[in-house]
Amino acid sequence: SPAGPHTHVLPKLLRTGRTHSANMPVPSNLVPVAFMHPPGGLVDTACDLDRHERFQTLLRRWGNQDLHSFKQQVLDLVELGAEPASVTHEGRFQRASLRIALRQQAHCAVVMHDLRLAAGVAKWQGVYDEPGTDLSDDEAPGH
Repeated sequence: SPAGPHTHVLPKLLRTGRTHSANMPVPSNLVPVAFMHPPGGLVDTACDLDRHERFQTLLRRWGNQDLHSFKQQVLDLVELGAEPASVTHEGRFQRASLRIALRQQAHCAVVMHDLRLAAGVAKWQGVYDEPGTDLSDDEAPGH
């Protein structure tokens, strides 16, 4: 996808008559008008900690609060050195949030040169995030 704001016309999604991919956790009483994707850190190996935190601020304000709280719980547990079994996830959206949290934290640990955090994240990824697993969906905007 090109950098910056842009649109995607997804014929497969349009044919379904839905307003968004079924893989997007949008409440049934709302219609999405835009999707935001975080800068760097997931597609490439760059992780700008300041940009990452600014995006997290947007998520805290406008994102799904339940998923954000769950993601923060995962990050706190990893930071504390807890075992991966100390968290349980329910459904695909929490599973995706867990995997995204781990992938973001892995990139941040590298940028911060935090070997302890990187090792903790790697332990969790060994349980919850199979190498080479793709989070994208052919209906998901930008993927």
